Amino acid sequence: MSFFGKLWAQKRFGSALAFRVIARFAGSLGQAGFLILLARELGPAEFGIVAIVLSVGYIVSAFTSFGTGVRVLRLAAETDSQRTATKFLYMRITGTALTAVICSTMVFAASPTSTLIAVSMIASDQVVDYAQAYLAGTNRQIKSSLVVIFQRLIPFMVIGSASLASFFSGELIMISFLSTLICGLLIPLRERAKSVRYWSKDTWSELKGSTGYWMSSLAPNIGQLQAPALGLVVDAASVGLFAIAARLTNPLSILVGALQTLLMPELARRRGTARFRTLYRASVSASAAYGLALCLSAWLITDIAILLLGRDYESARWLIIGMIIASGMSAVSQAFQSKLLAEGRAAVVAWIVGTGSSIGLAALVVIVALGGMPWLWVSPIVAQAIIAVGLASSANAALPRVGRHSNH
Repeated sequence: MSFFGKLWAQKRFGSALAFRVIARFAGSLGQAGFLILLARELGPAEFGIVAIVLSVGYIVSAFTSFGTGVRVLRLAAETDSQRTATKFLYMRITGTALTAVICSTMVFAASPTSTLIAVSMIASDQVVDYAQAYLAGTNRQIKSSLVVIFQRLIPFMVIGSASLASFFSGELIMISFLSTLICGLLIPLRERAKSVRYWSKDTWSELKGSTGYWMSSLAPNIGQLQAPALGLVVDAASVGLFAIAARLTNPLSILVGALQTLLMPELARRRGTARFRTLYRASVSASAAYGLALCLSAWLITDIAILLLGRDYESARWLIIGMIIASGMSAVSQAFQSKLLAEGRAAVVAWIVGTGSSIGLAALVVIVALGGMPWLWVSPIVAQAIIAVGLASSANAALPRVGRHSNH
Protein backbone atom coordinates (compact mmCIF):
# COMPACT_ATOMS: atom_id res chain seq x y z
CA MET A 1 0.00 0.00 0.00
CA SER A 2 1.29 3.50 -0.87
CA PHE A 3 2.09 6.05 1.79
CA PHE A 4 -1.06 8.05 1.11
CA GLY A 5 -3.05 4.81 1.10
CA LYS A 6 -1.77 4.08 4.59
CA LEU A 7 -2.69 7.58 5.67
CA TRP A 8 -6.17 7.17 4.27
CA ALA A 9 -6.54 3.91 6.15
CA GLN A 10 -6.13 5.90 9.35
CA LYS A 11 -9.64 7.28 9.49
CA ARG A 12 -8.93 10.35 11.58
CA PHE A 13 -5.92 11.49 9.59
CA GLY A 14 -7.49 10.67 6.24
CA SER A 15 -10.68 12.54 7.06
CA ALA A 16 -8.74 15.54 8.31
CA LEU A 17 -6.57 15.59 5.18
CA ALA A 18 -9.57 15.37 2.85
CA PHE A 19 -11.50 18.05 4.69
CA ARG A 20 -8.48 20.35 4.90
CA VAL A 21 -7.96 20.17 1.14
CA ILE A 22 -11.67 20.78 0.50
CA ALA A 23 -11.67 23.68 2.94
CA ARG A 24 -8.63 25.29 1.37
CA PHE A 25 -10.07 24.84 -2.11
CA ALA A 26 -13.36 26.42 -1.05
CA GLY A 27 -11.42 29.17 0.71
CA SER A 28 -9.31 29.78 -2.39
CA LEU A 29 -12.41 30.14 -4.55
CA GLY A 30 -14.02 32.44 -1.99
CA GLN A 31 -10.96 34.66 -1.75
CA ALA A 32 -10.48 34.80 -5.51
CA GLY A 33 -14.18 35.53 -6.03
CA PHE A 34 -14.12 38.30 -3.44
CA LEU A 35 -11.06 39.94 -4.99
CA ILE A 36 -12.53 39.76 -8.49
CA LEU A 37 -15.80 41.38 -7.39
CA LEU A 38 -13.98 44.00 -5.34
CA ALA A 39 -11.69 44.85 -8.27
CA ARG A 40 -14.68 45.17 -10.59
CA GLU A 41 -16.56 47.41 -8.15
CA LEU A 42 -13.64 49.70 -7.35
CA GLY A 43 -11.79 49.76 -10.68
CA PRO A 44 -8.01 49.49 -11.19
CA ALA A 45 -7.10 52.88 -9.66
CA GLU A 46 -9.13 52.53 -6.43
CA PHE A 47 -8.20 48.86 -6.10
CA GLY A 48 -4.58 49.98 -6.39
CA ILE A 49 -5.06 52.00 -3.17
CA VAL A 50 -6.50 48.95 -1.43
CA ALA A 51 -3.54 46.92 -2.66
CA ILE A 52 -0.98 49.41 -1.34
CA VAL A 53 -2.60 49.48 2.12
CA LEU A 54 -2.79 45.68 2.12
CA SER A 55 0.85 45.35 1.09
CA VAL A 56 2.13 47.68 3.78
CA GLY A 57 -0.35 46.24 6.27
CA TYR A 58 0.85 42.69 5.81
CA ILE A 59 4.42 43.83 6.31
CA VAL A 60 3.45 45.62 9.53
CA SER A 61 1.45 42.58 10.68
CA ALA A 62 4.47 40.36 10.05
CA PHE A 63 6.41 42.51 12.51
CA THR A 64 3.58 42.62 15.05
CA SER A 65 2.63 38.93 14.90
CA PHE A 66 5.94 37.97 16.55
CA GLY A 67 6.05 34.64 14.67
CA THR A 68 3.15 33.26 16.72
CA GLY A 69 1.35 31.81 13.69
CA VAL A 70 4.26 29.45 13.01
CA ARG A 71 5.18 28.59 16.59
CA VAL A 72 1.64 27.69 17.57
CA LEU A 73 1.73 24.88 15.00
CA ARG A 74 4.53 23.34 17.08
CA LEU A 75 2.59 23.23 20.36
CA ALA A 76 3.14 19.47 20.49
CA ALA A 77 6.84 20.18 21.07
CA GLU A 78 6.17 22.53 24.01
CA THR A 79 6.27 21.45 27.67
CA ASP A 80 3.14 23.40 28.75
CA SER A 81 1.16 23.91 25.56
CA GLN A 82 -1.82 25.75 27.11
CA ARG A 83 0.26 28.42 28.82
CA THR A 84 2.43 28.84 25.74
CA ALA A 85 -0.62 29.16 23.47
CA THR A 86 -2.13 31.79 25.78
CA LYS A 87 1.04 33.88 25.62
CA PHE A 88 0.98 33.64 21.83
CA LEU A 89 -2.70 34.68 21.78
CA TYR A 90 -2.06 37.83 23.82
CA MET A 91 0.86 38.72 21.61
CA ARG A 92 -1.25 38.26 18.48
CA ILE A 93 -4.15 40.38 19.81
CA THR A 94 -1.75 43.21 20.67
CA GLY A 95 -0.08 42.95 17.28
CA THR A 96 -3.41 43.06 15.45
CA ALA A 97 -4.46 46.22 17.29
CA LEU A 98 -1.14 47.91 16.51
CA THR A 99 -1.38 46.96 12.85
CA ALA A 100 -4.91 48.33 12.54
CA VAL A 101 -3.94 51.68 14.07
CA ILE A 102 -0.83 52.08 11.90
CA CYS A 103 -2.53 51.14 8.64
CA SER A 104 -5.61 53.30 9.28
CA THR A 105 -3.45 56.43 9.12
CA MET A 106 -1.90 55.70 5.72
CA VAL A 107 -4.15 57.20 3.01
CA PHE A 108 -7.32 57.61 5.05
CA ALA A 109 -7.88 61.24 4.04
CA ALA A 110 -7.54 60.45 0.32
CA SER A 111 -9.72 57.33 0.29
CA PRO A 112 -11.26 56.41 3.69
CA THR A 113 -13.49 53.62 2.36
CA SER A 114 -10.72 51.80 0.52
CA THR A 115 -8.37 52.22 3.48
CA LEU A 116 -10.84 50.81 6.00
CA ILE A 117 -11.74 47.88 3.74
CA ALA A 118 -8.05 46.97 3.55
CA VAL A 119 -7.54 47.41 7.31
CA SER A 120 -10.51 45.19 8.15
CA MET A 121 -9.15 42.52 5.79
CA ILE A 122 -5.73 42.64 7.44
CA ALA A 123 -7.13 42.49 10.99
CA SER A 124 -9.37 39.54 10.13
CA ASP A 125 -6.51 37.66 8.47
CA GLN A 126 -4.30 38.27 11.52
CA VAL A 127 -6.75 36.86 14.03
CA VAL A 128 -8.12 34.00 11.92
CA ASP A 129 -4.60 32.93 10.91
CA TYR A 130 -3.77 32.44 14.57
CA ALA A 131 -7.08 30.71 15.33
CA GLN A 132 -6.77 28.10 12.58
CA ALA A 133 -3.08 27.50 13.37
CA TYR A 134 -3.94 27.09 17.07
CA LEU A 135 -6.60 24.51 16.29
CA ALA A 136 -4.25 22.65 13.94
CA GLY A 137 -1.45 22.74 16.51
CA THR A 138 -3.78 21.22 19.12
CA ASN A 139 -4.75 18.45 16.69
CA ARG A 140 -8.25 19.70 15.86
CA GLN A 141 -7.85 19.74 12.13
CA ILE A 142 -11.53 19.63 11.16
CA LYS A 143 -12.35 22.70 13.27
CA SER A 144 -9.27 24.45 11.90
CA SER A 145 -10.54 23.83 8.37
CA LEU A 146 -14.00 25.14 9.24
CA VAL A 147 -12.46 28.39 10.43
CA VAL A 148 -10.72 28.77 7.05
CA ILE A 149 -13.98 28.21 5.15
CA PHE A 150 -15.88 30.65 7.33
CA GLN A 151 -13.33 33.44 7.02
CA ARG A 152 -13.04 33.20 3.24
CA LEU A 153 -16.66 32.63 2.25
CA ILE A 154 -18.51 35.14 4.44
CA PRO A 155 -17.01 38.28 2.79
CA PHE A 156 -17.46 36.68 -0.65
CA MET A 157 -21.13 35.97 0.03
CA VAL A 158 -21.65 39.51 1.30
CA ILE A 159 -20.04 41.25 -1.68
CA GLY A 160 -21.66 38.77 -4.07
CA SER A 161 -25.13 39.51 -2.69
CA ALA A 162 -24.43 43.25 -2.81
CA SER A 163 -23.29 43.02 -6.44
CA LEU A 164 -26.38 41.09 -7.48
CA ALA A 165 -28.55 43.72 -5.81
CA SER A 166 -26.48 46.50 -7.45
CA PHE A 167 -25.72 47.84 -4.01
CA PHE A 168 -22.03 48.08 -3.19
CA SER A 169 -21.29 49.16 0.37
CA GLY A 170 -17.78 49.47 1.76
CA GLU A 171 -19.21 49.54 5.28
CA LEU A 172 -20.94 46.21 4.71
CA ILE A 173 -17.67 44.66 3.52
CA MET A 174 -15.92 45.92 6.65
CA ILE A 175 -18.62 44.43 8.90
CA SER A 176 -18.27 41.04 7.20
CA PHE A 177 -14.53 40.95 7.97
CA LEU A 178 -14.99 42.18 11.52
CA SER A 179 -17.51 39.39 12.15
CA THR A 180 -14.95 36.77 11.07
CA LEU A 181 -12.39 38.43 13.34
CA ILE A 182 -14.65 38.18 16.40
CA CYS A 183 -15.57 34.56 15.70
CA GLY A 184 -11.88 33.71 15.20
CA LEU A 185 -11.13 34.85 18.75
CA LEU A 186 -13.82 32.80 20.50
CA ILE A 187 -12.11 29.39 20.82
CA PRO A 188 -8.56 30.47 21.75
CA LEU A 189 -9.91 33.04 24.24
CA ARG A 190 -12.20 30.49 25.89
CA GLU A 191 -9.35 27.98 26.23
CA ARG A 192 -6.69 30.39 27.47
CA ALA A 193 -4.79 29.67 30.68
CA LYS A 194 -6.35 32.00 33.29
CA SER A 195 -3.10 32.04 35.26
CA VAL A 196 -1.30 33.89 32.45
CA ARG A 197 -1.74 37.65 32.73
CA TYR A 198 -1.98 39.78 29.61
CA TRP A 199 0.76 42.27 30.45
CA SER A 200 2.96 39.98 32.52
CA LYS A 201 6.73 39.97 32.04
CA ASP A 202 6.52 36.20 31.57
CA THR A 203 4.29 36.63 28.53
CA TRP A 204 6.56 39.05 26.73
CA SER A 205 9.72 37.15 27.63
CA GLU A 206 8.36 34.53 25.23
CA LEU A 207 9.51 36.85 22.45
CA LYS A 208 13.11 35.86 23.13
CA GLY A 209 12.34 32.27 22.23
CA SER A 210 10.40 33.28 19.11
CA THR A 211 13.11 35.26 17.35
CA GLY A 212 13.79 32.69 14.63
CA TYR A 213 10.09 32.14 13.94
CA TRP A 214 9.47 35.88 13.97
CA MET A 215 12.14 36.38 11.33
CA SER A 216 10.82 33.47 9.25
CA SER A 217 7.37 35.11 9.17
CA LEU A 218 8.88 38.51 8.32
CA ALA A 219 10.97 37.33 5.37
CA PRO A 220 8.15 36.35 2.96
CA ASN A 221 6.48 39.72 3.50
CA ILE A 222 9.33 41.55 1.82
CA GLY A 223 7.36 40.79 -1.33
CA GLN A 224 4.54 42.96 0.01
CA LEU A 225 6.76 45.97 -0.75
CA GLN A 226 6.32 45.32 -4.46
CA ALA A 227 3.08 47.29 -4.86
CA PRO A 228 4.31 50.37 -2.94
CA ALA A 229 7.65 50.27 -4.82
CA LEU A 230 5.81 49.99 -8.13
CA GLY A 231 3.64 52.94 -7.12
CA LEU A 232 6.76 55.13 -7.07
CA VAL A 233 7.46 54.62 -10.78
CA VAL A 234 4.08 53.87 -12.43
CA ASP A 235 0.52 55.17 -12.12
CA ALA A 236 -2.18 53.83 -9.78
CA ALA A 237 -3.90 51.88 -12.57
CA SER A 238 -0.69 49.92 -13.27
CA VAL A 239 -0.33 49.21 -9.57
CA GLY A 240 -3.91 47.95 -9.60
CA LEU A 241 -3.13 45.57 -12.46
CA PHE A 242 -0.11 44.22 -10.61
CA ALA A 243 -2.04 43.96 -7.35
CA ILE A 244 -4.98 42.01 -8.74
CA ALA A 245 -2.59 39.63 -10.50
CA ALA A 246 -0.77 39.03 -7.21
CA ARG A 247 -3.88 38.74 -5.05
CA LEU A 248 -5.67 36.53 -7.54
CA THR A 249 -2.80 34.04 -7.77
CA ASN A 250 -1.97 33.97 -4.05
CA PRO A 251 -4.83 31.56 -3.27
CA LEU A 252 -3.34 29.02 -5.69
CA SER A 253 -0.68 28.12 -3.11
CA ILE A 254 -3.29 27.68 -0.37
CA LEU A 255 -4.07 24.10 -1.37
CA VAL A 256 -0.56 22.86 -0.77
CA GLY A 257 -0.47 25.05 2.32
CA ALA A 258 -3.39 22.95 3.60
CA LEU A 259 -1.23 19.83 3.44
CA GLN A 260 1.63 21.57 5.21
CA THR A 261 -0.64 22.86 7.98
CA LEU A 262 -1.83 19.32 8.56
CA LEU A 263 1.59 17.67 8.40
CA MET A 264 3.70 20.20 10.29
CA PRO A 265 2.22 19.34 13.72
CA GLU A 266 2.76 15.66 12.86
CA LEU A 267 6.38 16.37 11.89
CA ALA A 268 6.91 18.20 15.19
CA ARG A 269 5.60 15.17 17.12
CA ARG A 270 7.80 12.71 15.23
CA ARG A 271 11.18 14.44 15.13
CA GLY A 272 14.06 12.00 15.35
CA THR A 273 11.99 9.01 14.13
CA ALA A 274 11.80 7.11 10.83
CA ARG A 275 8.22 8.32 10.38
CA PHE A 276 9.46 11.92 10.21
CA ARG A 277 11.41 11.25 7.01
CA THR A 278 8.51 9.29 5.49
CA LEU A 279 6.10 12.16 6.13
CA TYR A 280 8.58 14.65 4.70
CA ARG A 281 9.12 12.72 1.46
CA ALA A 282 5.38 12.32 0.95
CA SER A 283 4.91 16.04 1.53
CA VAL A 284 7.54 16.94 -1.09
CA SER A 285 6.03 14.54 -3.63
CA ALA A 286 2.50 15.88 -3.20
CA SER A 287 3.65 19.52 -3.31
CA ALA A 288 5.75 18.92 -6.44
CA ALA A 289 2.83 17.27 -8.23
CA TYR A 290 0.56 20.19 -7.41
CA GLY A 291 3.21 22.73 -8.42
CA LEU A 292 3.70 21.03 -11.79
CA ALA A 293 -0.06 20.99 -12.39
CA LEU A 294 -0.20 24.74 -11.72
CA CYS A 295 2.63 25.50 -14.15
CA LEU A 296 1.07 23.40 -16.92
CA SER A 297 -2.34 25.03 -16.51
CA ALA A 298 -1.07 28.62 -16.17
CA TRP A 299 -2.39 29.76 -19.57
CA LEU A 300 -5.84 28.25 -19.03
CA ILE A 301 -6.17 29.74 -15.53
CA THR A 302 -5.13 33.13 -16.92
CA ASP A 303 -7.80 33.02 -19.64
CA ILE A 304 -10.45 32.28 -17.02
CA ALA A 305 -9.19 35.04 -14.71
CA ILE A 306 -9.26 37.69 -17.44
CA LEU A 307 -12.71 36.57 -18.56
CA LEU A 308 -13.97 37.12 -15.01
CA LEU A 309 -12.10 40.38 -14.42
CA GLY A 310 -13.06 42.06 -17.68
CA ARG A 311 -11.25 43.79 -20.56
CA ASP A 312 -9.61 46.39 -18.30
CA TYR A 313 -7.26 43.65 -17.05
CA GLU A 314 -6.23 42.17 -20.42
CA SER A 315 -2.82 43.88 -20.25
CA ALA A 316 -2.01 41.85 -17.11
CA ARG A 317 -2.10 38.52 -19.01
CA TRP A 318 1.64 37.72 -18.96
CA LEU A 319 1.99 38.99 -15.41
CA ILE A 320 -0.74 36.59 -14.23
CA ILE A 321 0.91 33.71 -16.10
CA GLY A 322 4.27 34.49 -14.48
CA MET A 323 2.72 34.64 -11.03
CA ILE A 324 0.93 31.32 -11.51
CA ILE A 325 4.23 29.66 -12.46
CA ALA A 326 5.83 31.28 -9.41
CA SER A 327 2.97 29.89 -7.28
CA GLY A 328 3.77 26.41 -8.57
CA MET A 329 7.40 26.82 -7.54
CA SER A 330 6.30 28.17 -4.16
CA ALA A 331 4.23 25.04 -3.57
CA VAL A 332 7.37 22.90 -3.60
CA SER A 333 9.21 25.40 -1.39
CA GLN A 334 6.52 25.08 1.29
CA ALA A 335 7.30 21.40 1.77
CA PHE A 336 10.99 22.14 2.38
CA GLN A 337 10.07 25.04 4.66
CA SER A 338 7.77 22.91 6.82
CA LYS A 339 10.57 20.41 7.49
CA LEU A 340 12.99 23.14 8.50
CA LEU A 341 10.45 24.79 10.81
CA ALA A 342 9.47 21.48 12.41
CA GLU A 343 13.16 20.87 13.10
CA GLY A 344 13.44 24.26 14.77
CA ARG A 345 15.58 25.82 11.99
CA ALA A 346 13.42 28.91 11.57
CA ALA A 347 16.42 31.23 11.20
CA VAL A 348 17.57 29.28 8.12
CA VAL A 349 14.13 29.74 6.55
CA ALA A 350 14.23 33.45 7.35
CA TRP A 351 17.59 34.00 5.64
CA ILE A 352 16.70 32.07 2.49
CA VAL A 353 13.21 33.46 2.00
CA GLY A 354 14.37 36.97 2.90
CA THR A 355 17.22 36.84 0.40
CA GLY A 356 15.02 35.49 -2.40
CA SER A 357 12.27 38.03 -1.73
CA SER A 358 14.75 40.91 -1.61
CA ILE A 359 16.29 39.89 -4.93
CA GLY A 360 12.79 39.60 -6.39
CA LEU A 361 11.97 43.13 -5.21
CA ALA A 362 15.18 44.48 -6.73
CA ALA A 363 14.45 42.60 -9.97
CA LEU A 364 11.00 44.19 -10.12
CA VAL A 365 12.44 47.71 -9.98
CA VAL A 366 15.17 46.95 -12.52
CA ILE A 367 12.78 45.25 -14.93
CA VAL A 368 10.28 48.12 -14.83
CA ALA A 369 13.09 50.62 -15.37
CA LEU A 370 14.63 48.75 -18.33
CA GLY A 371 11.76 46.94 -20.03
CA GLY A 372 8.56 48.34 -18.58
CA MET A 373 5.45 46.54 -17.35
CA PRO A 374 5.32 43.91 -20.17
CA TRP A 375 8.40 42.15 -18.70
CA LEU A 376 7.35 42.28 -15.08
CA TRP A 377 6.28 38.60 -15.14
CA VAL A 378 9.96 37.60 -14.85
CA SER A 379 10.32 39.06 -11.34
CA PRO A 380 8.18 36.58 -9.31
CA ILE A 381 9.76 33.61 -11.11
CA VAL A 382 13.28 34.81 -10.27
CA ALA A 383 12.39 35.25 -6.59
CA GLN A 384 10.69 31.86 -6.22
CA ALA A 385 13.49 30.03 -8.06
CA ILE A 386 16.09 31.38 -5.61
CA ILE A 387 13.90 30.49 -2.61
CA ALA A 388 13.16 26.98 -3.87
CA VAL A 389 16.83 26.15 -4.51
CA GLY A 390 17.93 27.53 -1.15
CA LEU A 391 15.26 25.73 0.88
CA ALA A 392 15.78 22.44 -0.97
CA SER A 393 19.51 22.57 -0.32
CA SER A 394 19.08 23.28 3.40
CA ALA A 395 16.20 20.86 3.98
CA ASN A 396 18.03 17.95 2.38
CA ALA A 397 21.43 18.62 3.95
CA ALA A 398 22.66 16.19 6.61
CA LEU A 399 22.02 17.54 10.09
CA PRO A 400 22.37 16.30 13.64
CA ARG A 401 19.23 15.61 15.62
CA VAL A 402 17.69 18.91 16.86
CA GLY A 403 16.88 19.36 20.56
CA ARG A 404 13.24 19.19 21.59
CA HIS A 405 12.80 22.86 22.44
CA SER A 406 15.19 24.53 20.00
CA ASN A 407 13.83 27.84 18.72
CA HIS A 408 16.61 28.80 16.32
